[in-house]
Amino acid sequence: MKLAYLTIAILLSLLACSSSKTNFNAMSVAEIAAYNRTVSTWDQVICREFTHVSSRIPRRRCDSRMNWQQGVVNAVNGLGTAVSGQQTIGVD
Repeated sequence: MKLAYLTIAILLSLLACSSSKTNFNAMSVAEIAAYNRTVSTWDQVICREFTHVSSRIPRRRCDSRMNWQQGVVNAVNGLGTAVSGQQTIGVD
């Protein structure tokens, strides 16, 4: 019985380690450049700095090229819903 619990605990800990998502915001520019050389164009990471109204400190946000583009598409589609008959666009 103890062996079964131990086996389950080991499997759960391995799953937790393998499912962690990479935090690109914490990576340096050199690390992101090295990562971008290993992935396809749409999976490459782009970092942008944003300033918030209540703070003068710029915030860096890093995301994949596909996610940035999908955000633009969603914004355009959001504007298009105000006009009847407007078709939506997508990224393939």
